[in-house]
Amino acid sequence: MVDKGDRTPVDSVVLAANLDPRRPPEECFRATVVRFDADLDLALIQVDRGFYGTPLPADYRFPSVELAREDQLDIGDPLWIVGYPSLGGTGSRVSIHCARGILSGFAREEEGVLLKTDAAVIPGNSGGAALDQQGRLVGVPSANVADENGSVGLITPLSLLPAEWRREIEQRAKR
Repeated sequence: MVDKGDRTPVDSVVLAANLDPRRPPEECFRATVVRFDADLDLALIQVDRGFYGTPLPADYRFPSVELAREDQLDIGDPLWIVGYPSLGGTGSRVSIHCARGILSGFAREEEGVLLKTDAAVIPGNSGGAALDQQGRLVGVPSANVADENGSVGLITPLSLLPAEWRREIEQRAKR
């Protein structure tokens, strides 16, 4: 969460990771908020130092995922939702969670057209990753809408990212 609660971003974010999916993540990096959009509930961050403020190795490259093209998505396509939900653990930290579903439709909302899925988008998974069956990033899981008849997960697609964010991501990926 990068919102201070007043629609302004925090200055620094702590990131946690773990190479063993059976264990909860551990704090290892700090990042600066590069861009923030309260209406989309999205932030673009840049990891810039270790957890204790140590510099990152000059030649270190973080793993990355390819970006999917939204125009190649069809209803019924498999999707994977990956994140760290607040649900599903016995302690204060949970291990990574992966949910499988399909692209079940589209929802026209104030911010634009969101993707709908039957995959579990639960608190904590929002802000994670929605991936297609080739492992490409489709968007960011953003919400779950539920009533007595069921629930639908909503994904903010990459097409809703502001153009300057996409350019910045592409420029940083080339470095």
